Amino acid sequence: MSSLNGLIVDDHPAIRTGILSALQGQIKFKSIREAGNINDAKQIFKMYRIDVMITDLSLNGEDGFILSEYVKKNYPLTRMICYTMHRDWSYLRKAFDIGVDAYILKDSEMNYLVAGLQSVIAGKKVFPVEMRTLLPEIPDETKKKMKKLSKRELEVLHFIGNGCMNREIAENLSLSVRTVESHRASIIQKLELGSSMELVQFAISILK
Repeated sequence: MSSLNGLIVDDHPAIRTGILSALQGQIKFKSIREAGNINDAKQIFKMYRIDVMITDLSLNGEDGFILSEYVKKNYPLTRMICYTMHRDWSYLRKAFDIGVDAYILKDSEMNYLVAGLQSVIAGKKVFPVEMRTLLPEIPDETKKKMKKLSKRELEVLHFIGNGCMNREIAENLSLSVRTVESHRASIIQKLELGSSMELVQFAISILK
């Protein structure tokens, strides 16, 4: 996609500001509009072309899925990212069934949201590990790249793909934060990636 028009829907202005700040300089948008509730979001869709929508699932007490279903029905070309605190399986399953393109938790690192959005723009799906069995298998070419990684590095990659910060990875694997940082650097080198952002994108893609 080129000349993207985006929409951020969240009832907390500070979160909308945080997302805008994270996207600045990372993804080229023609415009990014904001809405704090479902009705305002619908009005924006009626007035402008929206290519990508990032939306919460709890909007001033309203069910955010109402908006997702509305967009899917009336604007099927719009790519949707659910950005939420809900870890509940029923939410995750409903989002998948509606046909959203990504389900990203708010307690993930912000660069995970950015990388997830980049993957969605590229036509990929981004879902937590619980839904991975319903998605296409990892391509053979990607599997070959991953054979370069050690067992520990694959574990670290798994946590990166699920949006975990270095501290969380360290706690889960009983490692020091410095060791996790070393593993990240090694993974980047072995996979010939250019940056930490590319690492996050790769982790998302192989766990897709």
